[in-house]
Amino acid sequence: MNDNLIRGLEQILRLRQGRFKWGQIQISTDVEIPICDFMNNKFIRIEEACVAAATFTRLSTAEQQSILTRAFEKASHPNFVSSVINRMQWPDVVPAYLMYEGLGYPPFHGFCTCRVNGVCPELGDVLPSCEMSV
Repeated sequence: MNDNLIRGLEQILRLRQGRFKWGQIQISTDVEIPICDFMNNKFIRIEEACVAAATFTRLSTAEQQSILTRAFEKASHPNFVSSVINRMQWPDVVPAYLMYEGLGYPPFHGFCTCRVNGVCPELGDVLPSCEMSV
């Protein structure tokens, strides 16, 4: 499995262990990659990401690689960001379907260094805003 992917999955699982309900994606490089720029400061539901990650880790290495290859190709397509925007229910929350397509949490591409930071555990299921991130 891709080292970036392992790091991303471990990070998501640590947030769940810390009882975080929400995470906020943070870009960690100056390289301009459309998917990373778009996802920067978006929120994810930690539990949805964990379920998607658990589903992904049960796959064979070949199946994981196939999904990652398709996801990274999809993310690099010029129309990807606009297609996601059209399907978003809330402008700052990553939709669940992206989690299951392998694009709902970092890594978004082969060299992605974005990370997910926990957001106020006291919020529970309340939809966060950018001012609430820690």
